[in-house]
Amino acid sequence: MNRIVLKKVIKEALDRSLYPGVDREITKKILLFIERDEIISLSGVRRSGKTTVFHQLISHIGKPQNSLLINFEDERLSEFSVNDFDLLIEIFYELTGAEGRIFMFFDEIQEVSSWEKWVRRMYDEKKNIKIFVTGSSSALLSSEFSTLLTGRTISFVLYPFSFQEYLSFVTKESFSAEKCDKETAARAAVKNHLGSYITDGGFPAVSGNFSVEILQQYFQDIIYRDIVRRYQIRDVRLIEELYRYLFANISNPYSFNALKNTFKTGLDTIREYLSYGISAHLFYEHTFFSYSLKESFNRPRKVYGIDTGLRKAVSFTFSQDTGRMVENLVYLALRRSSDSLYYFTEKNEIDFVLKNNDDSLSLFNVCYSDDIPERELKGIENFSKRSGKKISGQYIISDSVEDEYGSIKIIPLWKWLLTTDRV
Repeated sequence: MNRIVLKKVIKEALDRSLYPGVDREITKKILLFIERDEIISLSGVRRSGKTTVFHQLISHIGKPQNSLLINFEDERLSEFSVNDFDLLIEIFYELTGAEGRIFMFFDEIQEVSSWEKWVRRMYDEKKNIKIFVTGSSSALLSSEFSTLLTGRTISFVLYPFSFQEYLSFVTKESFSAEKCDKETAARAAVKNHLGSYITDGGFPAVSGNFSVEILQQYFQDIIYRDIVRRYQIRDVRLIEELYRYLFANISNPYSFNALKNTFKTGLDTIREYLSYGISAHLFYEHTFFSYSLKESFNRPRKVYGIDTGLRKAVSFTFSQDTGRMVENLVYLALRRSSDSLYYFTEKNEIDFVLKNNDDSLSLFNVCYSDDIPERELKGIENFSKRSGKKISGQYIISDSVEDEYGSIKIIPLWKWLLTTDRV
């Protein structure tokens, strides 16, 4: 690559002001590993704020002269190859005179072919460089990436704003469950903002200023830039219609055969297109809880979307559908804690069975109402008696009811979302 152009890009990056924005919860988690040698990979849906997290990390490290953030989607870097990384480091030292450990943040790393080979060499040669990468999730999950960097990376996933982050961004204030219990005005404000969060979602750019047009553009960018281009999809219409259909039907059981018949296409095509949407973090697959992998695999699955606002912007729905939106929010909140998340159904259904690190289970039903049907309680009770596992927590997420039914806690959604220990 042309040295003069690369030097200009690096100088502009060094001169650029940081924009840390609202504190992201994941930033604190990553900082716990800042002194370790492993490469930090940060994946997540497009426009969820990965670059902002990098700015926050640079700010917390407190050595801007030793840090560089490069976005490889910059068109001036279109000719950058894996062989240019050494030149990049050379120019960085030339411009900064940095001493000691340096911190390299590479955004949209998938734009550089074979980048993982250089990263591995830096790690194996014990260079005094801490490397952070973001990119399309499919690139960071690729077999080549996994094989070359096994044992050398610590991976994190960034989601759109949690409710706590959303509140901090929109109100510039900090709220806690304890504060809202004591202060009526604070509780009223939180519940009011929760209504917007349920329908509008948590993408940073539209939080507090919802825009259907922006979210529809996100949808198109994810499909074309993260999926169609990467996997060379020819039937773009089919993949777009499938994703809109899935967004409209979050929380509904489905089977691959049913989708095949609906869209009149091959079973392999449905499986592949769904896997692409999952790898791009558009959707998450929710499987049946069973101690038999065969039974879990053969049961219908459910799907949840990355964001309720995105769902509203792109799906063919004609009602507010609050219950499904709330269920999707609860799913996302739980997924931030663990991806060992399932549903169970027999006579009654349990929306979420979460497997904890100690092998115990936490159970959740979502009933966004002030009238809690007996089936919601009985489903949790019956499962707890028959599971053979330690049950760490039993919850029903309600609208505003707060109560206890034996060992089952009924808790309002707003309070549960603001509670640090939710499981």
